[in-house]
Amino acid sequence: MGELQMRSDQYIAAHRARTQQATEAAPPRRAMPRDFKLDLRAPLKGQIIFIRRTDERGQVHLLGQRFSVSPDWLHRLVRCKVDFDHHCIRCFALRRRVPTEQPLLTSIPYQRLDKPFQGEL
Repeated sequence: MGELQMRSDQYIAAHRARTQQATEAAPPRRAMPRDFKLDLRAPLKGQIIFIRRTDERGQVHLLGQRFSVSPDWLHRLVRCKVDFDHHCIRCFALRRRVPTEQPLLTSIPYQRLDKPFQGEL
C-alpha cells in the first residue's frame, strides 16, 4: 500500500509540473455563491457548447438526437451552441486554417422536453 501511495504521489507531482504553466495562464474561476442551492427541477437556462463532427449527410448527433447542419459540410468539425434561453441550437463551421472565422451554418429551433429529475434530492 505504501508503494502504491508513493507512485500515486509521484504521478500527481509530475502531472502538476507538466500543467503548471497552463494552470497559471488560465482565467480565474468565479467562486461558488455561498447561498447556492441546487434545484434539479428548475428549467435549464444559459448555454452549452459542444464540438461535434458532421457525418456523411452533414448531420450531428447531439443531446440524443440527430440534427441536420449542412449538406456541404461533411465529416467536418462544428461548434454547436445550445441556447436554452432562446430555444435554439446554432451551428458554426470550424476550420484549422482560419480558426478565428466561424461562420454560422444553421440555426435549429430546439425546445427541451420538460423531464424533471427522478430520484432523491
